[in-house]
Amino acid sequence: LDLEEYNNYFASGDEIFVKFEPKNDFKTGILFTSEIYTLTSSSMPYASDVKIKASTGVISGSQAANSNSLSAYYIFTDPDAATDESTVTWYDWTNGTSNIISTGSTLDYSYVTSGKIISFIVVPFNGTTYGNPVESNLINII
Repeated sequence: LDLEEYNNYFASGDEIFVKFEPKNDFKTGILFTSEIYTLTSSSMPYASDVKIKASTGVISGSQAANSNSLSAYYIFTDPDAATDESTVTWYDWTNGTSNIISTGSTLDYSYVTSGKIISFIVVPFNGTTYGNPVESNLINII
């Protein structure tokens, strides 16, 4: 959506919905109408340059040494110049599925053990509007 930009198609406070009717060359399907959404902000915050950093030592490629605490690094950008109130959730992917292991910008060293595969997701938030979640790369703990 292009909120409050040069073309003024949408503005904060507008209510929008979508009507969709599937068709092919022979039949018309059932008309679907979405929920009504109220546009709340002209811009939403976002996170970029998302990566994991180690407290000591170096992350080489996609590997980090065990017993390090890890930090969520990202650049928070909010066109409305609001404060970063983003949430960070850490995941363990060791068994091929994601399991939440911690929240917060730092992952304690006790979770960083050999054989683990770790990532985090940051959800940008400026105190009013949420941005799109962004996932870090996976790090193998050696």
